[in-house]
This record gives sequence, structure tokens and C-alpha cells, in this order.
Amino acid sequence: MFKPWDPRVKAPAVTESSKPGRRLYLSLAATAACVVAVLTVPLVGANPTGGKVVRGNAAITTGPKQVTIDQRSGKAVINWNGFSIETGEVTEFRQPGKRSIAFNRVVTKHPSRIKGELKANGNVWLINQNGVTVGPQGKVKAQGFLATTSDIADDDFMRGRYTFDHPSPNPNAKVINRGHISLGERGLGALVAPHARNDGVIEGQGSTVVIAGTETFAVDLYGDDLFHFETGSPVTRRQAGKRALAENNGIIEVEGGRVLITAAAAEGIVDQAIKVGGKISARSAHADGGVIVLDGGDSGTLAVTGTLNASSSAGRGGEIDIRGRKIRLGRKSLVKASGSAGGGDIRIGGDRGG
Repeated sequence: MFKPWDPRVKAPAVTESSKPGRRLYLSLAATAACVVAVLTVPLVGANPTGGKVVRGNAAITTGPKQVTIDQRSGKAVINWNGFSIETGEVTEFRQPGKRSIAFNRVVTKHPSRIKGELKANGNVWLINQNGVTVGPQGKVKAQGFLATTSDIADDDFMRGRYTFDHPSPNPNAKVINRGHISLGERGLGALVAPHARNDGVIEGQGSTVVIAGTETFAVDLYGDDLFHFETGSPVTRRQAGKRALAENNGIIEVEGGRVLITAAAAEGIVDQAIKVGGKISARSAHADGGVIVLDGGDSGTLAVTGTLNASSSAGRGGEIDIRGRKIRLGRKSLVKASGSAGGGDIRIGGDRGG
């Protein structure tokens, strides 16, 4: 069973639910059914390599330090022998529109490392059960970008059943951003793995950012630009080192948008489920402030040492919700939800009422 979660926010793009749990409704949209085509294009001398289109309609071409995927259907599934982008290389997805999704799965044991540039006018989902890292010089510029170590069946993806219920067999699998991820307006950026971490920059106008430390999860896409995220089975295997399951040490800036950092861990697996330093900003200069939620779950310990800002210089302040079994706010931490038209809501505590 997936455990839903509900921030109970008032922003127009977020839907309330009176049911308890962990549920998030945010911006994104479903795509239409696609024509099925199977294409195999060997890639030589550049990354990604060995691409094979197994669902949808797309063509892959390669040139010097360039890989281009022309996606002709709203959805496409591509299996790759390797999906890494070296320094100086560019991989570009040309898609029918901003709601299109390219589902990229690495079928070998090679982790993905993005040191060059990944570009798309739609959504790129990258599935690698041995991990994904965006390097310090790596750049991702897309309407939406989801990187995870969990997998789903091809047919489920094509049918819009986005339940990532196949956890990675690698207990040390990680998804880490050390580079720069730029999202489209109201786009989705998600890093999901047993250990997920942002050490770089993630930005977007009114966008949604999810950093989730969990074995499995589910995403539902609806009309009206709504998206619903649920953590699944908790992490039950201790990773090497003493890292939290979900971390932010970098910068997340989504003006008027939404940020969720969440983790699902079995009792005693980690000392801290969530660690949040750096800067997280959902402030707005044109409307009400956005939403920031840190959810350590029923058994999670949560530490905040950085800045959480959901203020507004033009409307009401936004909402900040910090939950966990144990919560520690560092001496230099700042939690702010002020607004020129009135302050927002800040809830810090272990239960739904804070």
C-alpha cells in the first residue's frame, strides 16, 4: 500500500483532501495514447549509447558529440545500454509538446552521469537502478525532469499507471544533482531513490520540486495540470556511510511554486531521514507565496540548518509545513512565510496539526 500525503494547501494548483496521510497534488499533465513503433539505432562514439525504442514513436540520430531523439508520439519508452553525457556532449529530445514524456531506461549495470548538457522541450524521465548523478558542470534544461532508481512496466507507463513498484536491487543506489537543472514554467523536477540529494541548483517559474528518499513511489497525472505523488515502500537497507535519505545542500528556487522533501524509512535504518541545509525558496514577487513541505514520516528524524522562504512581496505569504517524529532547527536556520497582504502559515510538529 502506498501511504498518501496531503499538505492541505490553499494555492490554486494544489487540491485539498480531508483524508489523513501524505499526498501532494501539483502541476503536470497527462498525455494522449501513442502509436507504437520499434526502432533500433546503434550509437557509436557518443553517449547515450545503444538506444532501442520499445514503445511509442521516436528516431535516434547521432553526430559528433551530439545525440538527438526526435519523439513523434506523446509518450515513448527507450531502453539504453548506457545513458551518460560526457563533458562537451549534448543530448537533445525534440518532442511534440511540453506535456510529452520520454521514458529512458538503462538496461545495463552502468550508472548514469550527466557531465554535459541534456535538453528537452517536454519531459525526460531517466530510470537507472544503479544510480543517476548530474555532475558539477552538468546542465539539464527541460520542461520536466525525473530521475529515479525505481522502475515500472512499459505497459503501465503507456497506460498512465505511473506506479514505480520495482525497487533497485542495489542498496547503495543514489540520485544526486551537483549541477544545474532548469525546469519549464510549472514543470516538474523529481529526484527519487533510497538516497536522493541536491547539492547543486534546481530552478523554475512556478515549478514543482520533489526530493524523495524511498524504495518505491507513485505519480498520478491528471487534467487541469495536477500531479499527485505518493511515497511507497520504506527504505529497509542501510546504505554505506551515514547520509540522510533525502537531502538538500544546494539551492532550490521555484517562484510561487512547490517543494516537497520527503522520506520513508524503516525504524532504525538512518539517524536522520531528512537533512535540509542550503536555500529553498518558493517566494513570489507577483502573487501569493508558494508551498514548502518537509515530511520525515512517522518514524523519521528531520534536521533543518538552512533557509526556507515562502514569503511574498505582492500577496499573502505561502505555507511551510515541517513534520517528523523528531525535528531539529539549527541556530542559523530561517523559516519565513511573510507577505505584504498578510502572513502565511508555518506548521512545525509531529502530527497533522503541528
